Order: sequence, then C-alpha cells, then structure tokens
Amino acid sequence: MKIESREIKGIIFDIDGTLIDSCGIWGEVDIRFFSKRNMEMPKDYQEAIGHIGLDKAADYTINRFNLNEKKEDIIKEWKDGVLELYANEVILKPHVKEFLLLLKEHNIPFCAATANDEDCYKKCLERNGIFDLFDFILEVNYFKDGKDKPTIYIEAAKKLGVEIDKCVVFEDLLMALNTACKAGFVTCAVYDATCKEESGKKEVADFYIKDYQEIIDKIN
Repeated sequence: MKIESREIKGIIFDIDGTLIDSCGIWGEVDIRFFSKRNMEMPKDYQEAIGHIGLDKAADYTINRFNLNEKKEDIIKEWKDGVLELYANEVILKPHVKEFLLLLKEHNIPFCAATANDEDCYKKCLERNGIFDLFDFILEVNYFKDGKDKPTIYIEAAKKLGVEIDKCVVFEDLLMALNTACKAGFVTCAVYDATCKEESGKKEVADFYIKDYQEIIDKIN
C-alpha cells in the first residue's frame, strides 16, 4: 500500500489522543488527584507522565511530591477515575474505524503501542467496535523505557514483521513523534485539541491529520 509516494507495509498506533478522544479525561483525573491532597498541579506534570505508563507515573509522582502513599493505591485511584468514562463515553476520532477497515482490506498489519492499561482502553475499543481488528497491543508498562526511547516501537515493528522505514507510527505527542522519527519510522501526527504542540508536530512528522479521512484520501 502507498500513502502518497511512500510504500507502507505496517502501522503502529498510539491509542489515547490518537485513535480515541480521551486526553481530556486524564487531565481531569490529575486535577482531582492534586485537589484532593490540597496541592496545585504543576504545569509540566502531565507532559512528564504522559508517555511512561501508570506504573512508572505512580513512582514518579510519589518521588517528586514525597507522598507517603502506596503506588498500588495511587494507580487504583487513577483507574477508578477513568474506567467508567472509557467504558461508557469516550469515542473514536473521526473516521478511525473506516481507516482500520481499509487497512484490513489491503492486508496491512497494524498494532497499538500505548502508555495506558488494558483495563482502561479495552472496554472503550470494544464498545467502539475496533478492539478485535488489531494484530496485537503493546503497553509501555511492560518495557523498561517510555516513549522517549524507541524500544516499544522497534519491538512492535519486529512483531509486525515490517521494516522500520516502511512502518508508520501514528502519535499525538511531539515527544513520541520525535522518538519515532529519530529511529527511522515514517510518522503521522494526529491533531488533538488538548495538545499545545501542533506547530511542532507539523514540522516533525511526515504526515499531519485532523481527521482520518485525510489519510484515507492519500492512499494510492
């Protein structure tokens, strides 16, 4: 399959902010987390934890703010705050399902690489009818590195059986796009209303979309 002039043999998707419209949920949970402890959330906090997974994020939060709390309790608090919203309210970004079905038609393998937990994303993807379309889903929690390193992307490409330079990484975060670009992946930046790095994402990525119909239209 070609996207414009590029030969594409596989695709790796981020989930939150890329396939589903969910980033605002985590922001609200973070605000409530700090408010409950009579603390103000630092401006750099969400960026700092957004790519490292819940387990590492809990460690980071405890260490940075000297919290006398168990990691398991913090993770449970975060999960309880979002599970109901993921299960019942979060929707797909425009034309996501149509794009995934088109990839199936073209026999292009694809997977997801996420900093989220299965407890959160699975019910959402199932309710929106796309969970069973993925070849597999990898979680940052099971890797030593976050998305500031290309480890999870390289492993995903290996499992897909696709060369890195013929594999597209779809992401909504500039940091993750930079990581994938430096590792040699083709990249597609996805617009997200909660992101303040849109201009940077446009400069870094090979493609930039606000709606998946745009990438569908680029397929030759």
